[in-house]
This record gives sequence, C-alpha cells and structure tokens, in this order.
Amino acid sequence: MEKSDIAGIIDKLVIVPDTNVLLFLYKCSFNTNQNIVDLLNKVKNKMIIPSRVYKEYMTHKDEEQAKIDRKYDNFTKNLKKQVTELKGKLGKNISESRKYEFPNCNDLETKINTCLDKAAQEITAYGNSLSSEKQNKNAQQANVEQIIQFWRDNERIMAEITIIRLLEYIKEGEFRFKYRMPPGYMDEEKDKEKEQGTNKETKKNSQVDGFKDRIKKFGDLFIWKEILEIGKNLTGGEKIIFLTNDVKEDWWNLKGEQDNRIPDGMREELKQEYVATTGSDKIEFLTLSQFYELFSDYYKICDIKTTLELEYESYVRRLLYGKYRDEIEDQIAASAKEIEWEDINPDFYNIDTPDIEIYDFYIEEISLHYDDDGETAFYDVIVSSEPFFAEISRREEEQLFWLGDVEIIGNLVIQIQRDLRNLDEDGLSVEDFSYEVLSCRDAWEIMQEREQDARAEMNDTLEDYYRH
Repeated sequence: MEKSDIAGIIDKLVIVPDTNVLLFLYKCSFNTNQNIVDLLNKVKNKMIIPSRVYKEYMTHKDEEQAKIDRKYDNFTKNLKKQVTELKGKLGKNISESRKYEFPNCNDLETKINTCLDKAAQEITAYGNSLSSEKQNKNAQQANVEQIIQFWRDNERIMAEITIIRLLEYIKEGEFRFKYRMPPGYMDEEKDKEKEQGTNKETKKNSQVDGFKDRIKKFGDLFIWKEILEIGKNLTGGEKIIFLTNDVKEDWWNLKGEQDNRIPDGMREELKQEYVATTGSDKIEFLTLSQFYELFSDYYKICDIKTTLELEYESYVRRLLYGKYRDEIEDQIAASAKEIEWEDINPDFYNIDTPDIEIYDFYIEEISLHYDDDGETAFYDVIVSSEPFFAEISRREEEQLFWLGDVEIIGNLVIQIQRDLRNLDEDGLSVEDFSYEVLSCRDAWEIMQEREQDARAEMNDTLEDYYRH
C-alpha cells in the first residue's frame, strides 16, 4: 500500500489489530502512546477486534503495567542498596586498617559516610521526581482503556469462539503445524523450547489449567480464523488491514539476510487461503510502524519521535548488519586481544597475542533517547559475539608452546547517533567492552581428552572388526 492509495480506499477499510499492537501501547513512551492512540481514534470506527486478541489483551495488560511499575520502583531501590553495601564494605576496610594505627581513620570514615548519605538523599529526591513519569504511565493506561471501552460499547469486539469451533481449530492446527503451514507454527517451536526448559515443579503446577495452557500455541491460528470470518461477512468490497508487530516467517514473506530480514507482505499461502475462503483478495498486512507512517501522514498528525520509536529496532538492525557490520566485528576482536589473560588463568603470562576471529554477533538490547535540544537521537545498543576460541601460546626462544584454549563471548556497548535534522546522517561510537568466559582449559587437559576420544574410537573400530 502506498500513501497515494489511502484516499481512494479509506471509506472501505476494516482494520484488525493484533494483541501485540495493543500491548505495545503500555511499553512505549508517553509521547508515542498519545500519538498512536490519537491515530487509532481517527479510525476506531473502522476497527474490528478478534475475540482472541481481546482475551489475550485482558490477560496480559496488568502484567505489562506491573513490569513498568517495577522498573520505576526498582531503579532507585537498587541504587540505594548499592550505596548501603558500599558503605558497609568501606567501613569494614577502615576498621581493619585501624590495627595498623593509620592516622585520622575516624575522620575519613565520617567524611565518606557524609558523601554516601548525601548520595542516598539525592537518589530519594530523584525517585520522588519520577512521580510525574508514573502519572504519565497511568495516563497511557487510561488512553488505551478508553479506546478499548469504545470498542466494547460499540460492539466492535467479536463474540468468543464456541467450544465446538475451538476444537475444530485445534484439530486443524495440529495438522497445519505438522506441515508448517502458516500461521503460528513458529509459536509451536517456541512452546517446545519453553517446555524443555521447564522444571518438574512448574510442569506439575501448570496442570491446574492444562487445556488453556496447551492451546496457547494456536493463538495466531485462532486470530487468523476470526479474520477469515470477518472477510466472509464483508459484502461491499471492503479491504482488511491486519495490524501486527509479529514479524515472524509464519505470517510474513521476509526478505534480506538472515540477521536482518524485514517483512515484505503477507505469506502467499495465507493470501490464497483468504481468497479461497472469502472470494476476495482485498487484504494486506502492516506493522504498526508501516501503519503509522501511512496513516499519520494522511491525517496530518505525523510526529518524528513516534516514527523513530516505532522503527528503531529495524533501523538499528539495518545499520549493524549492513553499514557497520565489519567495524563491529573488528572492534570486538581488537578489544578481545586486550584481555588480561593472566586474570583468567595465572599460567597465561608473557604470552603471544592470540589471533581472534569474530564470525557473527547478535543484538542483546536497544534503547532510544534524545539530547536536551531534541535534535539528536541516541541508540544505545548491546551486542554480543557468537562464542569464539582464543588459542593461548607462549614463545620461548624459537619455539612456540601451546598453553591452552579459552572460549569467550565478547559484549560490546555501542552508541549510534542520528541527526534528526538530516535523518540520513548517523555515526557510531564504542562505549564499553566486557566478556564472559565459557571455558578455560589448559593444553594438557585438552590433549588428555583427545587421547581418550582417540582410544575410544580405536576400541569401537576393533570391536566392530572382531564382531564381523
């Protein structure tokens, strides 16, 4: 869909939101919430809410609000806790130094405690200043609840799926998932991973509501079936827009490289199913970012900060896996070479700088903020390398002695700056490097393991030989 198309179809649109779109309104900034809700109010009469979307929203909305409340409460609480712990450690060290009769220890302790008490007071004052931010978050919730109430009052929420129909969908879902027919089969894989990581006690407790828990994986299919029902009941040539932030391959055609695949229209199988079921091909999928870009321009309510917040993940991924990929991999490798290897293993001293190659990395976290003037956007990003080995060796005269291997993950904190006056201009800076040691083995241990493996393989070979 292009911006130029909207004027011609605006009166024949039916907009169907996914649960993730509604829950996003709890997670985003106050500014973005207001602007998106403003846009949704412009089209609220064109929206139909699947019963499954409404049910999932009602299930998770309090949880999302609680997460936000915890972030505010825990921030200052954790800072105060760190100040208290530091005060205790410093006090203990000063007490131990008194036995050496260092002069003026009491004076030093008093001055340090005064500084730390002042720091605690500043943290408390800052926490109190967050009350307006909390009020904004409450206002966000009220904004969403208001539009939900409109849909309830005006019967824009579909009737709940009957148990008979639900059982039919579940049976069909098992078949579709077996042959990876969209939508939703990615949720089955996620469900299996979750189940494998669940301990026995959790499994035992989950039996309290086994049926509901087991059919969660069919949530996308239930929504799709309701979209088909909407389509079957349209008789005036209306076009459906399904609005979702779920950009997995079981909804979308994805294009681009594996690490940076972006949605490019609905899956062809879904389009064919919609046509076969409804007799119409008037359906399109949009992400919330795409929807806002198109319709905020049509209604003349576009806000650049909202646009940036909606598309910041795809923007950062595009830069990191495109323009800056080699630079990031080189920076992780260069930083890793500067590791104090002796801190990992005391025997790793006077070593040759190991050769390190970084084959890939993944994004751990992205956050967005602005400068005081609001003219520059800053994307703070944490990236982690795929695990890599550093071979540790020491050169003595003309000989090189292998000491062992260390397996590591390198973590890089980077910042991308984007000039809001010229959105094509950006720059990258490295803020910090850290690492995680996955394993550290000396050469003797590795050689012993290799020898055992070789002996086991030889014994298996001999056993096969004598058996035949």
